[in-house]
Amino acid sequence: MKQSYNTSAHRLIIDKVKDKTKIFNKEDIDQITQGFMESNISSHHGSAFVLSQHFTQYSLDEIEAMARSFADSGRIFDFTVPTFAKHSLGGVPGNKITLLIVPILAAAGLLIPKTSTHAITSASGTADTMGVLAPVEIKADEVIEIVNKTKGCIVTGSEMGIAPVVDKIIQSAAFPLGIDPVSLMFAGILAKKIAMGIDFLVLDVPIGTEKVTTEEEGRVLARQFVDLADRLGIKAEAALTYAAVPVGHTIGPLLEAREALDALEGKGPTSLVEKSCELAGIVFELAGMTPRGFGKQYAAELLSSGKALTKMREIIEAQGGDPSVTPESLTQKLENRPVLEYKAPSDGWPHTWSTYALKEIARTAGAPRDPCAGIEILAKKESVRKGEVVFRVYSSSESALDEVRGLIAKLRPVIIESVLLERIA
Repeated sequence: MKQSYNTSAHRLIIDKVKDKTKIFNKEDIDQITQGFMESNISSHHGSAFVLSQHFTQYSLDEIEAMARSFADSGRIFDFTVPTFAKHSLGGVPGNKITLLIVPILAAAGLLIPKTSTHAITSASGTADTMGVLAPVEIKADEVIEIVNKTKGCIVTGSEMGIAPVVDKIIQSAAFPLGIDPVSLMFAGILAKKIAMGIDFLVLDVPIGTEKVTTEEEGRVLARQFVDLADRLGIKAEAALTYAAVPVGHTIGPLLEAREALDALEGKGPTSLVEKSCELAGIVFELAGMTPRGFGKQYAAELLSSGKALTKMREIIEAQGGDPSVTPESLTQKLENRPVLEYKAPSDGWPHTWSTYALKEIARTAGAPRDPCAGIEILAKKESVRKGEVVFRVYSSSESALDEVRGLIAKLRPVIIESVLLERIA
């Protein structure tokens, strides 16, 4: 049977490719959205639509139109009370801060229905990490029930029908091309926030990643995002964060889940606790719960008091997980796993980490497909002695570890050098 295509959408896309001055309006985008939803846009035209955004800067009007049209492609939620969200542009290995931020905000009584994704190119998406603790593929009616009961959740959103066209465009065109245009990324993020009824949002813009390399680039993206959110009725604030090193000491679903529980119990690494409290604090300030500059302190109090841990256990149970899970019980799952230890080749200081190399090593080891695979960093900044273990790689197989050895030699995930650079007499 011959494929029937949406010729109107095709014509719009070709006109945009041929004439860079053409501006899409909402009706144009609706035609294209309909085409993707009905699967009658050809793969060539779908690719052309994404590539047009890669090679041409879309206007704010066009991105706003895309966000609204994408949101209209699925279900729209209204929780009837102010609703909050946190989102990250990603690219940071070990970025498990959502597992702290959600229970911190929920413990204060704020509604935060967090939808996240499984990893596509990273070693663990938020959904992969939360999936170690509780099911994350949950249907819409159950999510509403969970949020009404606990104030928070961490789910994929794939079962909720929110802005489904975004996933169709990514899967059919953006992912095969290996590109993620800013206009498509922003429209997709904001479409899903509109669909979830979000009123207040903090955006994490990590600096020093493959996505955002410089502070200046981060400022431009942050300003654009905040302006777009305002157009769409969402009060947003963006935070530029340091991302040249991993957040915390672990990369990989189970290892990250364990570290998040450690932090909720008051034993987590400073970088993880600091970043989580900083971003949660911004949300408290947006909500008017604290004066500007005092939100972080309030978040830290909720964390240190154990209220966030109690709330997280409520959320885990509500999502069908075991609320009695502990870091120790997760550690037991690592027993008898194939392990490789990277030892310091000399005395020195591990002063430079490659987040790209760490991500690639963790994925080669089996993460996120194997939840137990990943990296545990034992000496992140401290000085080390020759032969001391700097990081440990847990893998799904010995053969995968053989590949990991080759990657370590090739990519050099950490540089260890003496503090003494030179002597001059």
